[in-house]
Amino acid sequence: MFGGSIAILVPAIAQTSLTPSKTYLANGLAKYKPDDLGGAFTDLDRAIRIDPQLAKTDRGKSAMSDKKGTTAAPNFTKQPPMGELGQTLGKVITISGIVSQAALGSKADKFDLVLSIKTVNDRALAKPIIMGFKIFERAKVVPPILGQTFRYVGYETGGFVGIPAEAFKWVEPVATTNHHFESFYQILHEDLPQIKVKADLLKSKDRRVQIIGKYVSTPRQKSTKTNANAVHPISGEPLSSESYATVNIELADGTLVPLYSPLNKRSNITWGEVKAFDGKLVSIVGLLAIEPISPSIKAESKMTIVRMDRIELHQDR
Repeated sequence: MFGGSIAILVPAIAQTSLTPSKTYLANGLAKYKPDDLGGAFTDLDRAIRIDPQLAKTDRGKSAMSDKKGTTAAPNFTKQPPMGELGQTLGKVITISGIVSQAALGSKADKFDLVLSIKTVNDRALAKPIIMGFKIFERAKVVPPILGQTFRYVGYETGGFVGIPAEAFKWVEPVATTNHHFESFYQILHEDLPQIKVKADLLKSKDRRVQIIGKYVSTPRQKSTKTNANAVHPISGEPLSSESYATVNIELADGTLVPLYSPLNKRSNITWGEVKAFDGKLVSIVGLLAIEPISPSIKAESKMTIVRMDRIELHQDR
């Protein structure tokens, strides 16, 4: 930093007849090492005192400015460093891309997931940036799965990881990476398309979405091929039929969206879930896909929530 600024003063000093100034400058350059910065600056001061005109030049001012700057560490509070995503660390940004699989370091598991980031604040990157991630402790975000597209709100941050090689002169070596700074993306919120009416539904095939509507359940009975007189060996309850429920989410315009395929008689819907949400406005995060709604070959198909990642009572913000 400072060495380059001193070096450009050589031509200016060489044009003078002040041999002592050139001598002190040469000494300063020779001493410009981490173990003798003080001596280098002392010689520079002497050179400028001999020839004050040096301090008035743009190059001289630059050199003296560099000198002052070497005494203080960078102030990251006032000016955070730039991250890999082209934004300062800690700045809240929106990213999108796809969840991929990659090894990060010597201890990485082959099933570790990373974010392959393709856009930052809706601006496409020249090439995807691979980055690890963490979900904020209180964020209502479902952990992503391999191959899933995402759109997250959060910020890039990081820290130093690994162990300096020199440390193993003092302690027994362990498997690790070299000491270095590693960035990761802190997820605060998943920015999903909201489905409130049919028009929203038509644009969301094969996408993860947030569906807002009324939870409407319908009790069903499933006949079995067992003996009609069969009973449970412990409870004594008849085994000739089994109750279950089908559920639709009713959107604001009355459109019904099935929760799981109506053809699936062994869906993941529990009576506890029905009791908690039936007739109430809910928010569901899940995957939409087109599914048939009857076993007929010419059956009508409709958009269905084929995977539910999260359900909760909806609260308007």
